Amino acid sequence: MRPSCLLFVLVASLSLGGCNETKSDYDKVKEGMSIDKVISILGQPDDQETEKYETTDAFGDSGDGATTTYSWFRGEKVIFVLAVDGEVYKKSKQKR
Repeated sequence: MRPSCLLFVLVASLSLGGCNETKSDYDKVKEGMSIDKVISILGQPDDQETEKYETTDAFGDSGDGATTTYSWFRGEKVIFVLAVDGEVYKKSKQKR
């Protein structure tokens, strides 16, 4: 086998391995999980945005909270995790 073909096969197999790893890591992230646990699975996020909010319940009590969207870029895919007060509320992934 020519060296250039061998290099192509090696790069292709490494790329496919990374895709499977990302899928299984994504599947490990569950709603209600702490964001610290998510970071232990996916690593440090590539981006994050936080929005603070105030709430008032039916009894007139108010409180503060925050939602943060974390993003991990994995090749042609992006994993998004929306956390409310430090816990996973939703997750999604999509192509860039």
